[in-house]
Amino acid sequence: MASLKNLAMSADIVKNEHIDIKKTFWGGHEKVIFNQTGSEVEVKQIEFTTEAGKQLEKLLKTPTSKLADALADCGKIQQRPMSNVKLDICVSKDRQFLALQLFNYYDLMFHPVTGVRVLEGKIAQLFAKAVLTDN
Repeated sequence: MASLKNLAMSADIVKNEHIDIKKTFWGGHEKVIFNQTGSEVEVKQIEFTTEAGKQLEKLLKTPTSKLADALADCGKIQQRPMSNVKLDICVSKDRQFLALQLFNYYDLMFHPVTGVRVLEGKIAQLFAKAVLTDN
């Protein structure tokens, strides 16, 4: 599992008013909590095909008011290990909070394709269902 401090979007997550960072074990470990529900936030990095990356980019740029319909139309987005498209995700265990950022691999490193997108509530659940395999 990835660590929050290793993500490009870590500063955005730490500044989010609905996120609390709790230090445990004498400050050696951090727990990220979505304070609206008290649910712990997990950090994941998932790779997708180039086609799926284009679909994800389109979804991440879709206005929130139209996102539920767009997610209903797309179905499950297939993951692919060892790919050139990576999605960094911070997701609460109850799926009520989701922060995402998409990257493409070129010039020997991952470069951001989108900014950080934060979703909460039902729309976060729908997006998590589309991209995570453990739903």
